[in-house]
Amino acid sequence: YYEFESYSLNGSQISLKSSRLKKISWYSNSKFNHTDKNTKLQREKNLNFINGNVEHSATRFFVNEKIYQKLIGNSNSNFILKVTPNKGKHPKGVYTIPNSVIVKYIETKRSFYNWQKNKTYHQDGIPKNLKEYFSNH
Repeated sequence: YYEFESYSLNGSQISLKSSRLKKISWYSNSKFNHTDKNTKLQREKNLNFINGNVEHSATRFFVNEKIYQKLIGNSNSNFILKVTPNKGKHPKGVYTIPNSVIVKYIETKRSFYNWQKNKTYHQDGIPKNLKEYFSNH
């Protein structure tokens, strides 16, 4: 049961009404996918802002709008991406990418379809322009 409160103002008198709701339903269109919601929550858990750096954990190269916003909000922060693949071509390792490099890289991807639709970019392999920032040691 959830409490719902409503307020109304009649002249100078304020009245408060409380009632109990027995059921709350979630309505959505057919495109909604519960896995996508869970994935989004997991990505948010994987994003950290540690020692001035933006850190993220993923199974492949991954950036999103939230990461981009954190990076442009703090030009002194580096992007550290810890990759632990489940399958696919991306090797296990860590990217340590300077802010100016990753911001420019993300900006080249923002016109892509996946960014326009989901505000994300991912690649199952080391991006050619970022190889020098990847270490699997």
